[in-house]
Amino acid sequence: MTLQALSRRSVLMLFAAMSVALAAGLLAWGPVVLAPDAHHHADTHALGSVANLVVTLTGVPMLLVGLWGWKAVRRSCWTLSVRRPWSRFFASVSLWGSISCLYALTPVGSASFVLAHAVAASGSSLVLLAFLAERVDARFGSMKACAGAVIAAGIATGVWWLDTASQGAGDLRALMLLGILPLLLIPAGALDLRGRYTSAADWVLLLSLYAVARVCNLSDGSILEWSGWISGQTLMQLGTTAAAAWIALRCSQAAGRTGQGFGSFGDSNQRKASLNTSF
Repeated sequence: MTLQALSRRSVLMLFAAMSVALAAGLLAWGPVVLAPDAHHHADTHALGSVANLVVTLTGVPMLLVGLWGWKAVRRSCWTLSVRRPWSRFFASVSLWGSISCLYALTPVGSASFVLAHAVAASGSSLVLLAFLAERVDARFGSMKACAGAVIAAGIATGVWWLDTASQGAGDLRALMLLGILPLLLIPAGALDLRGRYTSAADWVLLLSLYAVARVCNLSDGSILEWSGWISGQTLMQLGTTAAAAWIALRCSQAAGRTGQGFGSFGDSNQRKASLNTSF
């Protein structure tokens, strides 16, 4: 076994152990439910008949960045195992942007709120798979792995929705687990692994923006009250858009290139895949 293979295996085992510990901690913590007013945006500025104007408008950049990233991934020289989760991630960003606009217009009692959580959880899981497919094993970028990520997000959302329908308050722990998992890459030492297309700095920026966005989402009203002009929900969507835009830019820079970027390992068969493979 080479030193690189040993490092990848060690990181993967540590990440798995931390994931299990996180899941056990959430189980011990007990049910996590939304506050009664969580369905309402703190920023309610309207323009004519358009309610929650600012929050609605911030969904538009998400939609556009998602489309840009999806197209950039298809045109990049990245291997199929890496392009597959990223393309689905950008599709989820576009869908999330569309749903955010819809939910901002009709927030109370709307199924779009549930769907937004499902799409966000799917995006988090796909980001994790994209990292692992590039740096650990190409199988993390397989069709089965991507489908599994989406199904896991669907199950977690379904559990929450069923609890909400039957008990009036759904348990968010499964969705929280999926949302936190990508952040465990940092303490697990995964960023030290060599990447073929992205650098550790790319992932520090991406995960930092993601973490800030999650915190802002939890402090929607508090941030609006403190700032007087911008809400946590708005910052969450802008942070998510910025993170997706950075990866979309990296994909665009890779379009038509054939270099190995930040190092290579494994995935030898995927290098032979056609760049025109459809998603």
